[in-house]
Amino acid sequence: MLMPLDAPPQAFAAPARIILDLTDVVILLSAGGGIGGIIRVVVRLAHHATAGGAEPPVMLAFYHPARKAYVGIDPALFADDSWTRPADLRSALGLIGVPVPFVGTRHFDEPVRRFWHIARRRLKNWRAARAERAPAGARPVGWALRPLDLAPGEAVRAAVLGMAWMVPQQIERLRALAPQVEIVTLIHDLIPLTAGNEELPNPAFVHWFRSLVRQTTHFLAVSRYTADEVEREVVAMGGHVERMDVVPLAHEFAFEGTPDLSVVPPGEFVVTVGSLGHRRKNLDLLLDVWGQLGKRLGPERLPTLVIAGAHGRQAARREAAIARHPELSDKVVLVDRPNDAKLAALYRACLFHVYPSRYEGWGLPVGEAAWFGKLSVCSGITSIPEVMGPAADYFDPADAEAMAAALEKPIRDRAYLRGREAEIAAMGLRKWADVARTLVAKLTR
Repeated sequence: MLMPLDAPPQAFAAPARIILDLTDVVILLSAGGGIGGIIRVVVRLAHHATAGGAEPPVMLAFYHPARKAYVGIDPALFADDSWTRPADLRSALGLIGVPVPFVGTRHFDEPVRRFWHIARRRLKNWRAARAERAPAGARPVGWALRPLDLAPGEAVRAAVLGMAWMVPQQIERLRALAPQVEIVTLIHDLIPLTAGNEELPNPAFVHWFRSLVRQTTHFLAVSRYTADEVEREVVAMGGHVERMDVVPLAHEFAFEGTPDLSVVPPGEFVVTVGSLGHRRKNLDLLLDVWGQLGKRLGPERLPTLVIAGAHGRQAARREAAIARHPELSDKVVLVDRPNDAKLAALYRACLFHVYPSRYEGWGLPVGEAAWFGKLSVCSGITSIPEVMGPAADYFDPADAEAMAAALEKPIRDRAYLRGREAEIAAMGLRKWADVARTLVAKLTR
């Protein structure tokens, strides 16, 4: 049963049980999808929220496709990096031999084509599940499964933290957990709605959000910018925001291993984290600006530009930039699909970090660079200035000359760069444990 749009906020007599729904995380990781920024954020929040001693305890859960019900997840699953390996995660959650659910995010305006697209993918997943075996030497299948011990009549506040548009009937299933259930949704950005020209269309997200505004009135957002966008879009769609809380993300780069120095180029370099295939990352303009800087500074003084991201078939755009600016032939390096060990090495050794994005819901790399004490020279629009405030240098991402001037300053003036790094070192940077405490506090109020 859906909550009416004009329903008053729910007031629970006792503290509501907090459940973090990780169904989307399980689906995406089971399917072998890339571990993107949102997935990492959700797992870090889940890990720290369950270690914070909240009362009643925060529980992790997902919808088990074989059991047709929500089940609990042992937080120990996220104590190391085993969750990043699909076979280990599926074994831990008792999913060996269970087809990965597939709902499809394409062809929303072509019902027949969409039907066959989903049918073919489900058949492929079914065949893969038939051949699946538990990893050799792994812990017992299903070791991380836990019952959802909800007392009769217990109130539940269910938090949806990630890529919920991948999960069909999620809210309806969550509402069936208990007689009193409040759904709270964390929004990372509204790119498919408000900046659709910056990315490939995502009709699944648009369809999900339009449905969401009719079913919940309590939202969380990762930035004030995103919160303002959500409030504006919800009202425009006829919904109502009863409560909006901002949960700013962390600066911490949560990695305790050994940095992978194999990706560090010789000499000085500047790093940017983003994929060439995402138009909003504005990397084509950055490449042209780097070519301009090469003419101004000369090849001896121009640092190498390292672009770290999931580039795939877009790597040809590097060659196109070099064709326009031949002086960049040995001054642009691509690092494809970097893991944390590679990113740690790049952040630690870089001269500074550049982030020319035209749209972000937060801007994780800006904070991560600061965690290593490095200055970010970045776009000054959307949410990005919220990450570091005055402790970053900003430019207009549509103005090539402004970008060039902002980048040239720390390259030429090392005393200036050291001064900016000293400002960063004096700041109190947020850890993921801090963000999780904020999240739990917002959910338990």
